[in-house]
Amino acid sequence: MITDRTHLVLGLLAASHAACSSDVSTFRPPVDAALDTFDDAAEGAAKIPLDRTIDLATDPSDDACTPRCTGRVCGADGCGGSCGSCGAGTVCLASGVCAACAEGDPCTIGLSPCRRGVWRCGGSSPLCQDIGNSLDGTPCAGGTCDAEGVCIRPPALPPSCPDSSERGCGSVRLPGGTFSVGADGVVFATPPQANVTVGPFLLDSHEVTVRRFRRWWDAGHPNSVTDVRYQGGRILTTRDPAREPTQRTGDPRCNWTSSPSSQELHPINCLTFWTALAFCVWDGGRIPTESEWEFAARWSPDRPTPRRYPWGNADPACDLVHADGCSGEDGALTLRVGRRPPSGGLFDLEGNVGEWTADSFEIFGPRALCWRGAPLNNPLCLINLQPHTIRGSSYATVRAAIHSAARVGGAWTAAEPTVGYRCAR
Repeated sequence: MITDRTHLVLGLLAASHAACSSDVSTFRPPVDAALDTFDDAAEGAAKIPLDRTIDLATDPSDDACTPRCTGRVCGADGCGGSCGSCGAGTVCLASGVCAACAEGDPCTIGLSPCRRGVWRCGGSSPLCQDIGNSLDGTPCAGGTCDAEGVCIRPPALPPSCPDSSERGCGSVRLPGGTFSVGADGVVFATPPQANVTVGPFLLDSHEVTVRRFRRWWDAGHPNSVTDVRYQGGRILTTRDPAREPTQRTGDPRCNWTSSPSSQELHPINCLTFWTALAFCVWDGGRIPTESEWEFAARWSPDRPTPRRYPWGNADPACDLVHADGCSGEDGALTLRVGRRPPSGGLFDLEGNVGEWTADSFEIFGPRALCWRGAPLNNPLCLINLQPHTIRGSSYATVRAAIHSAARVGGAWTAAEPTVGYRCAR
C-alpha cells in the first residue's frame, strides 16, 4: 500500500475529507500539509529515530514518572522499579503476569522464559517439544512447533482449501496477549497504545491467493452474513455488496483474470474491503483486527520487546521482503505467496501486498474516538463512513517506510493493486 511519503499520508487525508468527497481514494493534497496535520494530531510526540522502538510499559524516560502497574503483577513499572515478583516455579512474562514453568525446567539460561508445554530448556537453547506444545496449553496433535514455540496446527479445512498441501493454505494459532500497539517515530502509529489485549485467534499463514478467491467467486460468491461478530462482542455490519476484482486486462498491476492464469498462486489484489470480508466469512473466518495483525507481526509470548519487522530487526532486503522494486514473477509485480521466509509460520506479513484489517482508520491521540491511550480489550474501532486500516507493506513500498507498526487508511470501496488480505478465525 505504501509507495512513498505521499501514500503514507493517504489514510489520514481520506479520513479527514470523507465528508467532502464521494470518492476519498482520489484525494491527493500536498504532502507537507498532510504531515503538518499528522504533527498536530500526534500532540507534539517526541521525534524518535526509526531504529528505536519504545514500549511505554517499560520506558522510564518521563521526567515525572508515574508507575505503570495497572493489570501487571510483576516486571518493570516503567520508572525503574517493579510491579512485583513471581513465586517459585513461575516466571514473569512480558505482559506482566506470572506463568508456570514446565515441570523440571529451571529456565535459568537467560533466553526466553519457559511456559508450560511451550519451551523445554536444555543445553544452550530452548528445545520445542512435539507433544503438549501449543501456547493455549493443549496438545499440538497433527501440527508442528516452530522455533518461537508457536504451534502450527491446521484446523478443519476451509472451503477455499480442499487440499491442505496447496501453496497458500494453512493457518497459525496465536495465543493473544497484552502488548503495545504502535511505535514512536512511525507515521500514524504515534503515540503507542499500551495495554492492548487480544484473545487467542487463528490467522491464515499466507495472503489469500487468486486460486482460493476463485473458488469462492466461481461458487457464486455467496454473501449471506451481514453481521460479523468479533472477539469482545463488537459487530461489523456489511455495508456494500461483494464486487469482482479489477481484471488484469483493465490494470496490468492486478492479478485477477476471468479464467485461471499464471498468477493463481499470487495474492489476490484490486478488491474492496467488503469483498474481502465476504470471502473470509464464506471461508469460515473474518478479516483480522489491526491489533491482531500487529500482534502477529511484531510480538511473541516470551519476547520482552517488539520486533521492528516480522523477521526481526535486520534491515529490509529482497531476500527478506518483496518490496521497493524487488523483481516480481510470472509477469506480475507480486510474487507467489510464501516466497520469503516465514515468522512464526506466517508468510508475507510485510511485502507482496498490504492487507485490509477490520478497523476504521483514525489517528492515535487524546482526541481520538477509539485510540486514546486507555487499556483496551479486543478492540475493534468502528467509525461510520471512515476508511479502513491497511497494515503491512507492498511490492511498491520504499524500504525506509517499512515498519510493522506502520498504518494507513484506504476507502472501503477502493480496489488498489497494492492491497490484498488474509483471514482470521
